[in-house]
Amino acid sequence: MPVIVTQSSIRNAGTPLFQAAGWVEPRPTPVRVAALSPGVIEELLVVEDQKVKQGEPIAL
Repeated sequence: MPVIVTQSSIRNAGTPLFQAAGWVEPRPTPVRVAALSPGVIEELLVVEDQKVKQGEPIAL
């Protein structure tokens, strides 16, 4: 299944810059992921291997 990416103009911090439909497959080596805006994770709302639904928050 191809991934379709839609990009919009830059908006205020915290607003998504793009949306993509598709899936994520893990690589055998760690991958660095950068945040769209600076911040601190105060609380994780999920645990490893927990299933989540689209739109469900995973951290505060």
